[in-house]
Amino acid sequence: MQLPISVVPKLLVLTAFILSMLTLFAGSRRRVLNDASIMTLNTSASRLSPTIRGQGPFNNISIAATEIGLQDFYSVYVLAYCSGHYTVDDYGGHRTITNCSRTSATFAFDPDKVFTLRRGFNTSDVFWPQSIRDDFAVIQSASKAMAIIYIIGVHATGITSLISILQTQYKARASVIAHLAFITLSFVSLGVASSVASILSVKFVELINRHGQGSGISATTGHKFLGMTWSAVGLLFLTVVITVVTLPSDGVPKKSPAVAVEKKAEAEAEHA
Repeated sequence: MQLPISVVPKLLVLTAFILSMLTLFAGSRRRVLNDASIMTLNTSASRLSPTIRGQGPFNNISIAATEIGLQDFYSVYVLAYCSGHYTVDDYGGHRTITNCSRTSATFAFDPDKVFTLRRGFNTSDVFWPQSIRDDFAVIQSASKAMAIIYIIGVHATGITSLISILQTQYKARASVIAHLAFITLSFVSLGVASSVASILSVKFVELINRHGQGSGISATTGHKFLGMTWSAVGLLFLTVVITVVTLPSDGVPKKSPAVAVEKKAEAEAEHA
């Protein structure tokens, strides 16, 4: 059974909306797509700073920073972050999420605010190269802008999906123009947001790994997140193309060949 051409863009934009919602709210709860992060910061091998040697029991640089409260990893998402520990059992190694932050429309990962250490210690006691601290400071604005643009894109995609459903019965010129406007806004917004996320997930991760050599700090790219967000962008692009191709000069969608043949047959029957 072949789907009518008019149904295809509706399915595409609905799927894009679902994917974009998943990318936006991933990590908002401990069990909500916590494996779909933009990137994951691995701090399990980080060490105490030489500046705190001689302070009580922590007088040896070989003591791991996790012993003063630092988590093993921090997964960064669009609106929040989650942290936890790596554990090993009879079935192998796996991650255990212990905490997720509240979601925020202007979220940006800031180590100095995120790291919660035991009383008497602060982030300066952890042996982090200043270059990594500077890296995170540089991306604060980009992360916040990305989150806001994602929110705009997801809302626009949702409105586009609603308009597509309404167009099943209502095909006025205004609805067609609104549909085209919102689908274009959806594509552009999610495209820009996905591009920023890709830079953070790939280039920024490379930067952290380069600057973190020798300090026990590393990061990994969120391939699942990138797959989801770019799939949504791709589906929206196809929707834009189909919408433009099926949009004639009068602003009302073209009828499919099957509908045209049916209308012609009805007209001939009436005149017979």
